[in-house]
Order: sequence, then C-alpha cells, then structure tokens
Amino acid sequence: MRQKRLYLPIFLLTAALYLSGGLEPIEGELMDARFRLVQRPANDDLVLVAIDAKSLRELGVRPWPRDYHAAVLERLDSAGARVIAFDVAFDSSSDPEADERLEQALAATEKHVILPVYEHWRRADGKAPRLVRTEPLPRFRQHATLATVNVRPEADGLVRRMPMRRAWKDTAVPGLAAELADQQYPLRNAYYVDYGIDVASVARLSFVDVLAGNFDPGMLAGKAVMVGAIGLGDRVPVPLYETLPGTLLRALAYQSLVQGRALYRVGAIPILVGVLVLAWFLGPRFRDWSWRRGLGAMALCIAGLALLALAAHALAPVILDTSPWALTLLLSYGACLVSRIDRQAVHLFVRRAGFRRRHAVLRAVVEQPRWNPGHR
Repeated sequence: MRQKRLYLPIFLLTAALYLSGGLEPIEGELMDARFRLVQRPANDDLVLVAIDAKSLRELGVRPWPRDYHAAVLERLDSAGARVIAFDVAFDSSSDPEADERLEQALAATEKHVILPVYEHWRRADGKAPRLVRTEPLPRFRQHATLATVNVRPEADGLVRRMPMRRAWKDTAVPGLAAELADQQYPLRNAYYVDYGIDVASVARLSFVDVLAGNFDPGMLAGKAVMVGAIGLGDRVPVPLYETLPGTLLRALAYQSLVQGRALYRVGAIPILVGVLVLAWFLGPRFRDWSWRRGLGAMALCIAGLALLALAAHALAPVILDTSPWALTLLLSYGACLVSRIDRQAVHLFVRRAGFRRRHAVLRAVVEQPRWNPGHR
C-alpha cells in the first residue's frame, strides 16, 4: 500500500496537465498523425461551384454583378440540385436591376437555398474594435435559410472544430455545413472535422462554366451544391493542409457529417479513470521488474494505446486521448528508476560506511605500539 501511495502524485500531476490543456499540443500532433494514416475520398453527394482563377480571368475582377449569381442559381435549380448554399456575402446593395433579378431568382427557386451570416471585428476612426454582425439584405434573406460561416481556432491556432449552430441575435442559426447536410440539431454543438478526407476529391465545377451552361446537368441532380471562392485569399489555418479556403473547409465539414465522420472526443472522466488505473495497478509493478523488462512493458503499452486510438479513429468517429495514459506510464517508470537508484545509493552508502569502519579497526590494530618489556 505504501508503494501504491507513491503513485498518487503521478495521477494528480497528469490530471492537472490534462484538464488544464497542457497536453493539447501532443494530442493535436497525434490527431494529425491519425488523419495521415486513415484517409478516405469524398463522396459524390456534394458539388462545389468554384469562384476560381478561371472565372476571374473570364468574368473580370470581383465583385461581379448580382445577376451572375442569379443566373447560376437558376441553372442549378433547373439541373435538379437538392439544396444550394452560397458562401458569398450579399450584405450590401449593388445595381438595382441585378439585385432585383437575384431576389426574383431566390423567390422562384423550388430548392432549399442557404445564405451566410458571420461576425467579425471592425475598427473605425481609431476606436476600440467592435463585433460586427453581417447578414444578407432583407430582400434576399426572406427567401433563404441563414447559416453561420464563423470558425474558431484552437489553442494551436488551427481550426479543428466546426459549429452545428451558433447564437445569432435573439435566436440561433446552424452552421452552413450542418444546414447543408440537414443536421442542425445534434446532441453536441461542435464536432471535429475529419481532415483525413481528401479535399482534392470533392467534385467541382467552375462558376463561369455553370454561368455559361457548359456542364452536365446530371452531375448536379439530387446533389447538394455550394457556391464559393477557392484560392482567392480567404484561407483558414487547418491541420495537414496548412491552410484551406473557407469554402473547402466547409466542404470537408459537410463530408464529415454525411459520411458519419464528425469526430467527437471521449470525455475527460474515462480518460482520468484510465490514468488512475494505470498509476495504481501497473505503476507499482515497475518496482518489481528489472529496468529492461519495465522499459519493454512501458513501450509495449504505449504502442498498444496508439493502436487502440487508431482503431477507434478508423472504425468510429471517436478521438481517444492517449497522451495522459502514456505520460502516466512514463512517470511511473521514471519514479521506479529513481526509487531503485535511491535504494542502490543507500545500499552503497551503508556498505561504504561498513568498509570504512572495518578499515579503521584494522588500521588501529596494525598501528598500535607494541609493548617492549626491555624498554624502561
């Protein structure tokens, strides 16, 4: 029992680091490694209509007339798109006739249309920044569903999670990917994007081709469609890809939802129970094993935990935090080595002290003056 009590500080230290976020950088690296190992293609349920370099070359510099977007919406509707999301801000007035045509196109479409809302910080006239909410003009939003495109980076500066919904004024709006996937009311409000999905495999059409009618309508029938800019400056820091255009990030978020790959982390309680079990039961065994056997057992356990997390990631949308368990094993093994070194040091000290005492006794015997009866 006394030996087991030595491992209570290990549990407390590991729990404190884990709950305070001190292990998040390690977990982020492990998560990214699993994304590299477990990859899959995007399904064909989503088609991106990309505002790309080709469109800019042929249509000129943005902003484009709103009747371009109206014409694209009409073509997507005629092709049988199931739901259409514009990752484009229609928050200000432009040419009155073009605005009128876009409003008529939105009103006339028989499909579900989604328009974006977002929040951003704005500084004006040297004043402190203030949070500004931007949404489509009333004439547009009355014919569409609103969805947020805001993202929030993690402590490492990378966007790993996407919202299912977000507070907006006196209500809540769904995330654009969640609304596009028709999954706006899950048990959890945010999910981790599966960056193992190959973003290059997402089906795409150029905006200018759709505008000109140069595409196969069968490619869009019954599909979800997202219209947005790709590679034109709106880039978000993400794992694996370093940065992605916001539209492609939302495409990956959509794919994560429809493929059942919206990832969720196991809660803190199961992780800490595992830490306690390892510290209480396995930790003391290191004291009974040789350092080689203990090192091998620790390495085997850490490898097994890594494989367990990989299997959970591949077979279910689950992120299993293993760094607290690995840290517990490392600290337990380290405490065992320190304890063993301390015991050996004490043993050597005792032996050295005994040797010195014997040496002193022998020296005293050897150097003691002999009695000479003839000496007066």
